[in-house]
Amino acid sequence: MIFQTISGSTYELDLEVKKIRRMEGIDNPTPRQGVDGEWKTFEKCSEIIVGMPLLVIWEGVRSTLTSIVAMCYMDTPASISN
Repeated sequence: MIFQTISGSTYELDLEVKKIRRMEGIDNPTPRQGVDGEWKTFEKCSEIIVGMPLLVIWEGVRSTLTSIVAMCYMDTPASISN
């Protein structure tokens, strides 16, 4: 699943294996997100809802809250490469 936030970041999320990566963004990624394109394993995340931020819970008590989700695609859009 691919989603974009209002801040201009594009993420890919694989719920089956609990991995997420930020594919690109206007600003630099946060240290918890890591380098763009790098898959990170998460413990759980909130449901993706357009108009709401996504909460990602990493192992332990650390978490990341994305900016508000603007768009969500079930498959990779043609304009975004893996």
